[in-house]
Amino acid sequence: MSQSVFQPVGQKRLTNIAVVRMKKHGKRFEIACYKNKVLNWRNGIEKDLDEVLQTTTVYSNVSKAVLASREDLKLVFGTDDEDAVCRFILAHGDLQVSDRERKLELDTKFRDVAAVISEKCINPTTQRPYTIPMIERALKDTHFSVDSNRPAKTQALEALPALQERFPIERARMRLKITLPLANRDELQGLLTPERAAVQDCELSGSSLIMFCLIDPGLFRPVHSLVAGVGGRAEVLALAATTTEEGSLGLNDLTLGDPAPSATVHPAANPDRAPTASADADPAAASPAAERRRAAASAAPQAAPAQETVLYPRGPIAGLPDEYASRRERCAELDDLEAGWTIQLSSKGESGVVDAAFFSPRGARACERVASSSGCSTSFASSLRTEGPAGSWQGVQVRLKVHHTSPGLKAYKPNTPGMRGRIITARKDLWSGGPFKPLTEGLRRTGGRNAAGCVTARHRGGGSRRVYRLVDFVRGTGTPAGTVERIEYDPIRSARIALLRYDGFAGAGLDSADSHAYMLAPAGLAPGDRVTCGPDAPIVPGSSLPLSAIPVGMPIHNVELRPGKGGQLARAGGTAASITKKGTDGYATIKLPSGEQRLVSLACTATIGALGNAQHKNVKHGKAGATRWRGRKPRVRGMAMNSVDHPHGGGRGKVKGRISQTPWGVPTKGHRTRDKGARTNWAIVTSRHKAKH
Repeated sequence: MSQSVFQPVGQKRLTNIAVVRMKKHGKRFEIACYKNKVLNWRNGIEKDLDEVLQTTTVYSNVSKAVLASREDLKLVFGTDDEDAVCRFILAHGDLQVSDRERKLELDTKFRDVAAVISEKCINPTTQRPYTIPMIERALKDTHFSVDSNRPAKTQALEALPALQERFPIERARMRLKITLPLANRDELQGLLTPERAAVQDCELSGSSLIMFCLIDPGLFRPVHSLVAGVGGRAEVLALAATTTEEGSLGLNDLTLGDPAPSATVHPAANPDRAPTASADADPAAASPAAERRRAAASAAPQAAPAQETVLYPRGPIAGLPDEYASRRERCAELDDLEAGWTIQLSSKGESGVVDAAFFSPRGARACERVASSSGCSTSFASSLRTEGPAGSWQGVQVRLKVHHTSPGLKAYKPNTPGMRGRIITARKDLWSGGPFKPLTEGLRRTGGRNAAGCVTARHRGGGSRRVYRLVDFVRGTGTPAGTVERIEYDPIRSARIALLRYDGFAGAGLDSADSHAYMLAPAGLAPGDRVTCGPDAPIVPGSSLPLSAIPVGMPIHNVELRPGKGGQLARAGGTAASITKKGTDGYATIKLPSGEQRLVSLACTATIGALGNAQHKNVKHGKAGATRWRGRKPRVRGMAMNSVDHPHGGGRGKVKGRISQTPWGVPTKGHRTRDKGARTNWAIVTSRHKAKH
């Protein structure tokens, strides 16, 4: 006997819909619509009502499928025509959205407001715009709340006064091209003089005056009305001028004389237009404004050029002193390709940047570039100009490009199965000898056990013998300056280390732990470079400074959590942190490689630059034995164990629905293990888990 399946027909479940609700005269009315169609209907994009409504039925509760009575429709709307009622609710009702949709809409509107401020506003000191992330952080600091129903530009104008109280920011001026009769110049001058306007260029074309100027956006309508009223034209060249051109004219330069009857003057002050003149123009004829402009430009104070100091006069590459030994070794290939090359090193000002100028055997200046601490690089080869024999120049370019590549990865030929997929980081630029013995000590193997003999780190044991290098993580203000002797490989960590020799210990017999020190080697540090510490140290890779002396946005590593304790953050190879904000309460906001933002005291020190050996994450050991060399024992999956050994063990086949657990039953793979009441929770501004989303 067959039994029919009971299917309830009195329930109408509408779930994947957008609800438009209206409350009127104490009654509630709802209609079911398609998502993303309601806004199109209200904006006039969608015209077909059937494309907006899922049904023309009017409900008092859509989720429970409770229909509105006809008596209520006639009482409230004056008609029981559901089609007309739906149109009225669509136009005047409230669109109901979920919490996730509302948050997404508010976040989108918040980014739009920040984008408008970044596009329309500038820093009055630098005349440059702020980035959108900087504006977003500033808006959050001012506790600005957005309204999803109002335009982003209107809200951006309202948020501008609150931002001006925190840092210098103002609306960017518009760049206009104004053409009007010369007789009306006094009216225009009277309008621009009280306002913050800047005249960049003026031209005379017959009886018309052509002016290029920067004005405040709020002044555009009065200027446009004035120019249009006298038969002129105002053309917008840029809605937001983020830079101010040099050679701007004052408003007093608008006092122009009568132009030459047969000449059209085009001053060359505007770099966007080439100077032109008519065929019958008199070269001696020029407007008084042009003469005043040239006189003002010549009388304007010019910035005094930085004094150039010659560090190494023009001479052979082999004659470079020992402090530039790395450059001497890298550039020696020029002499191998063509003998007679010379080099000159110089420095401008107090920046500490060294400029290198190369001269060919024929005396021609071949290249001028900023010589970094790593010596000649690919940029040197790409900047060579073909002034000599093509063969020699081409050989210099090709060979330098091949030889001077950044440290990368090294792959092995597949001679054995273990070598087939083996990839390690290249070490050709590292020190090939042993470590500096006074700064080493033995490393005892623990097997993953603590002092009580309990296993605290699983799968540890065995491995090759290693020597621990004593790395100086403190590098405070009292640390003397030193010179990098070599870059070494450290088997304990993924980053490279650099051996420093302190100043005053130049003798060979003074090699001790007091004369040398190990430090983490940032990218770009090379033998022969100078490394200093203290608040007055230059901002170069390897310098250690307090956070109060480091610019915002500068990549840093080896960051202290407590002053004088030593660096604890961003010490792995290829990692770097950055300062996002400095507060007035003595703390700086540091963004860590994990994405976490944390408060750190401004008295803590950090080292400039990102750590080298960024390719270590792409290393492939190739075989299981290479992992055992590093003291890592095999890992057995929990599902392969018995049920008495692991919560995942036992059973016949795989079991679905079980959460991932440790052998002791603690949830893993996303389970938070940090104490919710940790005493340092106050210092975490943004968790690393929230930063990933």
